[in-house]
Amino acid sequence: LIITYYPGYCVHPDHEALAEATVTAVTRLPKEKRPRIHAQAFSKDHLANLGDRDVILDTSAFWDVKYRAIQAHKTQTAMRVEQVENALAGTPEERAAVIKTFSIEALYEYKILD
Repeated sequence: LIITYYPGYCVHPDHEALAEATVTAVTRLPKEKRPRIHAQAFSKDHLANLGDRDVILDTSAFWDVKYRAIQAHKTQTAMRVEQVENALAGTPEERAAVIKTFSIEALYEYKILD
């Protein structure tokens, strides 16, 4: 299993390059040796073009690890970190709601057409 970005739907040039390189590498493998690819899409039009995500993962056991990873990128996520910190310090309902946002990963099964 490879988890990467969905080519054409990941917004950042470095993410796009990684997605393209990953898919290219997998296509070079014999079909019977190709791992599955689960891909994350971020662009504004991904739902309209790709439909609903078809891989839903329960990541509730790791919500805090995911949050710490976001904290490590504060230059890109400062506003989100502040929102999460406020919710974690808030009411039990606010805390539960923000933890829930880190408890599910929704991805696409990327299919190589050849």
